[in-house]
Amino acid sequence: MVTRAPRRTAFQGRPRLLVVDDEEDILDVIEEMLKSNNPPIQVDTFTDPERALKHFRDKREGYYSVVLSDVRMPRMSGFVFAREIRNLSHKVKIIMMSAFEMNKNEFDSVWPMLHISEFVSKPFTRDQLVRAVTKYMDMGDTSATAGKDDESMYLS
Repeated sequence: MVTRAPRRTAFQGRPRLLVVDDEEDILDVIEEMLKSNNPPIQVDTFTDPERALKHFRDKREGYYSVVLSDVRMPRMSGFVFAREIRNLSHKVKIIMMSAFEMNKNEFDSVWPMLHISEFVSKPFTRDQLVRAVTKYMDMGDTSATAGKDDESMYLS
């Protein structure tokens, strides 16, 4: 397995999003969807949750507004990753994504200490992803791009 080095978009002064998924193709699609938002969303992507955790640890509190993580990953599940992120920060919003149906109420009863903000089901459209992410970021008005180029992410 090739581990992707963190890739950053360079938009200063905007909230940041950390995205973790073991499939690079999915990260590419997510990054493109969010970079094309108006205003663009700063995205740092990782294929390895352990590297993402180290990177998160090395940043100051509040550096990331939102963490978006896949549920199923090989070396560390998204749930374990979310628990580790929550141990490092109680402020960051965590969004989980999965190709499998997730019920937030059921999840909260099993993992209540994680305080997951939202679940996003794959495949999702650009509009669904942007709305889920910007709900927890101070992005100003995102209505300029809502519904525009609402292509689906058909990777799962």
